[in-house]
Amino acid sequence: MDTVTIISRKPPYGLINAAEAVRHTLGAGDDFRAILLLIDGGIYLAKKAQDMGETGFSNLEESLGLVEDIEILVDRDSMISRGLKEEDFREGVKAIGKDDIRNIIKKSHSTMIF
Repeated sequence: MDTVTIISRKPPYGLINAAEAVRHTLGAGDDFRAILLLIDGGIYLAKKAQDMGETGFSNLEESLGLVEDIEILVDRDSMISRGLKEEDFREGVKAIGKDDIRNIIKKSHSTMIF
């Protein structure tokens, strides 16, 4: 099965980037082995107890809960620089380093960046 890596770099609320990353991840899971890779502000997409505030956006934490059999990974450096720990993220999310990120992207058949 072909692999698609979907990279989300923007915070989940205020822009449509993270919502589109989730939407594409949900759609890709049927035909591809999908990996959702969260970098920079995108790591907040997998954080527990998200607060959308007055953004008018749907809760992406709930949408992410619809993702089954899809690997969700966060960049360890992004996590550390924002003072977060692995336990701050939803169950099953794994922190990985730059070498792992490079290897995942290199082995993917397709990569989408949001």
